[in-house]
Amino acid sequence: MSNKVSSNEEKQLLKALSNMKETVILEEDKRDKKLYATVEYPISLEDTLSKKTKAELDTIRKFYGLQGLSALKKAQLIEVLIESIVNQMESFLESIDAERMQVINKILQNGGYYAFTDLTHQKISYFRESGIVATGSINGERVLYIPADLVEQLKALCESTDIKQAVKQNTELLKITKGIIFYYGAVSYNEL
Repeated sequence: MSNKVSSNEEKQLLKALSNMKETVILEEDKRDKKLYATVEYPISLEDTLSKKTKAELDTIRKFYGLQGLSALKKAQLIEVLIESIVNQMESFLESIDAERMQVINKILQNGGYYAFTDLTHQKISYFRESGIVATGSINGERVLYIPADLVEQLKALCESTDIKQAVKQNTELLKITKGIIFYYGAVSYNEL
């Protein structure tokens, strides 16, 4: 058995890779068009949630640990989520680290929306799953935004000493955890 690839096989492989690359680019473009649809700001939490699919709303529902609601219709689920998001904003802020808090503060300081060019898709997804921060396009610019009816409440919460202390502690724990994993390679949850 020969390990050599024939010229014809090499051409087929290159063509297949090229096709895969095109498919990935098209899928990313499709995702980005959906994530960064045009938004007229200010926009309410209800309107923000209404723009999401039922699956996206279910992701937010799961983020807050809300169970037994999967059978609800979209409008009913939105009502439940609005109440849950408003009631759990403090808990959300108490669970984040300094990096995430910095993103929220930049959004709040900029009037409710801010263009981020340095955030990964994974970090943006985390914010979207919370329902507190959404993505859109405002004035042709891709932004993260906080629905206008949450801005003042979030500003007040972000100034809370308890929230600041929780964020500081979360940041320290995250650094320690990263250090332990770096040093040991892998640890079980119980060992950690």
